[in-house]
Amino acid sequence: MELTYKEIQELHKELWTWISKNPEHNFKGDWFRWKRNGGDIENCRINCFACDFMHKYFLCCAIKGCPIIWSPITSYKKAFCIPSIFSEYTDAGLKKEWKKAAILALKIANLPWREEKELL
Repeated sequence: MELTYKEIQELHKELWTWISKNPEHNFKGDWFRWKRNGGDIENCRINCFACDFMHKYFLCCAIKGCPIIWSPITSYKKAFCIPSIFSEYTDAGLKKEWKKAAILALKIANLPWREEKELL
């Protein structure tokens, strides 16, 4: 089933909110809703709804950037998840700093997205 841009955003938020409540998993692939984990959501590219959306149209995010606005400074440019709060989240997880990882994951869940028409 093809997801709408709004559904992709909602699933991104749900995934990262779940991670914020279960930071010790520290891996998007652990999400219970992925089909491979017995859930109802098709697996997507690198477990990232934003990347999966962009790859459907451009083969990579490098052409138009990520649909997520990782920083207000980069909201009008080709922005990417690395370096950003995502890098901080990854570092916290690698260091098993679960409280910090949970806070960062919730911030990622609530990041704004660019308008779909900007991307296509």
